[in-house]
Amino acid sequence: MFRPGGVHRPQAARERKWHTETGKANFIVPEGLSADPDVERDDPQVLRPFTLRSNGQFNTTVYSHDDRFRGIYGTRRLILLNRDDMQRLGLAEGDRVTATCAAARDGEAPRRVPGLRVTPYDVPMGACAGYYPECNPLVPLWHHAKGSKVPAVKSIPVRLRRKNDGGGTGGESGRHICQRNN
Repeated sequence: MFRPGGVHRPQAARERKWHTETGKANFIVPEGLSADPDVERDDPQVLRPFTLRSNGQFNTTVYSHDDRFRGIYGTRRLILLNRDDMQRLGLAEGDRVTATCAAARDGEAPRRVPGLRVTPYDVPMGACAGYYPECNPLVPLWHHAKGSKVPAVKSIPVRLRRKNDGGGTGGESGRHICQRNN
């Protein structure tokens, strides 16, 4: 049963056989250079989040609120930000914010995750990070790949609002903390 080099499955591309009308490889030219044409990209108030899993997690099953990989303990309800972005946005470590999806359609309820603790971390400027599945509510249902309909979770624009001093959740009454640099 064992053969040196393993068992090879037939693969047309490896054998340079193209099952197309021309018998050659065909490439599709994208409609544009933007990876996400249905979402505005030029707003300086918008951050681009990415989601993380912790060492105490398997897929969506969370076994621990500690993440020893990143030195985070006791909570997963946080947003990791670049220190320069924190300074630009007037945020301090420990501030509570609400992340709201900036890609909304008319009549659609805002998609938000309240009560996230601001935590400095080495992420790229203009980006932020949060845990999966806690940040899933930010993903608009209409925001997906054309053909596969896979949710476009890698390019969700978000704005942050600081939790207001009156004890609210950082909703519409909260002060916008992302400000334009004029």
